[in-house]
Amino acid sequence: MYHVRHDTLRYYDKIGLLKPTLKKENGYRYYTIRDLELLESILLSRQLDIPLKRLQEILNQGNIDDYIKLFSDHESFIEEKIKQLNELKKEVSRFKQKTIAMRNFENDEWPEIPTYESIDKILLFISQKGDESLAEIVKNKDLILITKYNEEGALIVDSSLIGFEIFEDESFDIEKYKNYMKYHLKGRYMTFSRKGTVENMIDFINAAMSKYGIEDEVLPIIECTFNMVRLDESTIHFAKIYIPIHE
Repeated sequence: MYHVRHDTLRYYDKIGLLKPTLKKENGYRYYTIRDLELLESILLSRQLDIPLKRLQEILNQGNIDDYIKLFSDHESFIEEKIKQLNELKKEVSRFKQKTIAMRNFENDEWPEIPTYESIDKILLFISQKGDESLAEIVKNKDLILITKYNEEGALIVDSSLIGFEIFEDESFDIEKYKNYMKYHLKGRYMTFSRKGTVENMIDFINAAMSKYGIEDEVLPIIECTFNMVRLDESTIHFAKIYIPIHE
């Protein structure tokens, strides 16, 4: 009947939403025209994603104004859902463009003259050992990795911190996070775009500092535009590297 499964009809019967006019001993259920009209209302509600409990309330004691309010409320719900889906579509499109850019990018040979940029950014690094939900904090943000020197003097990524840029026009309550470090990325930087693992990035940074004569113990920043996670291998990052220049 109306391509509705038998167990679905039995469920409607169980919750008192749609009871057959007649049930015979052989298990057959018989429905009248009125029952079918009610079933059409139920199917319409399902199509419109209206909760059955809400529909049942209307059916039990509702009048025409209750129906109007039901559809008005659900219209607002759908409009909000469309808004959320449009925002989600923008995010999907943004990630799609990033993956296309990553696919088309090839690590260049050493440039004769590297690229220099004057940078002025506010970065926030959150401890990964804290209680905060990092997934919520870094949502829709490019992840930023900061480097440090270990006890042997080797440059490594500080895996205890994860960072992202914050902007003046966004409402972001820094003080609610207990374990954070604010970092002002300001000055002249040598910049490179690279694709590879974290280990590849560190090797490249060391080689770049050696090639271009950077002898100070500077702390480069790695800004990850996209991270291609692979369960059985190391994550591949599409990133921009910032190496500070002390002039």
